[in-house]
Amino acid sequence: MFRPAAFAATRPFRDAGFAVMTPTLRGENGNPGRFELLRGELDDARAAARWLAARPEVDGARVYAFGHSIGGGVAAMLSLFDDVTLARTGSCGGLYVPETFARWAESRSNRRLIRFDPQDRREREMRVLGPHVADMVHEHVAYIGDEDPWFIENAAAIQARAQAVGAPLTIERVPGDHMSSLAPALEGFLQRARADA
Repeated sequence: MFRPAAFAATRPFRDAGFAVMTPTLRGENGNPGRFELLRGELDDARAAARWLAARPEVDGARVYAFGHSIGGGVAAMLSLFDDVTLARTGSCGGLYVPETFARWAESRSNRRLIRFDPQDRREREMRVLGPHVADMVHEHVAYIGDEDPWFIENAAAIQARAQAVGAPLTIERVPGDHMSSLAPALEGFLQRARADA
């Protein structure tokens, strides 16, 4: 669910002169379609990024994608698509591994998110960056909170695979847990975007 606080978190980018679009994707916030958990939502995010890059008031060579949590998973997966012009993608607490979905299926609070057979390896792997790092075409910067243990483990596994194939993946640790790490992650990503100017 997209809330006003999520848009408020983008203020540093807006204050720095960046145009900010915060798309809501299929099956959320009253949008048509069905939530698919990191599948069809990627098509929506790609379409949104292409639309933004084509706007006459936007520098199409300097479009960035950043997301937190599931949104971070979407941003990480966008790094795989060459049909979207992105200067860089970034995430905070958004590096998932295939095993995540099996754990969620057993969790009372997260099982409602699973819209596929969590025992199906192909279904799990198509939704996460790790198995596909060799196919990355855009740099992805993944911010992980120092107090976010699941994502620390996930990042270590994915980083090892990325290093082995020379994939453009950078992992940065920032202070905080899954929620409180967002502010320092956004600041770090903003500094990278400013440096590109």
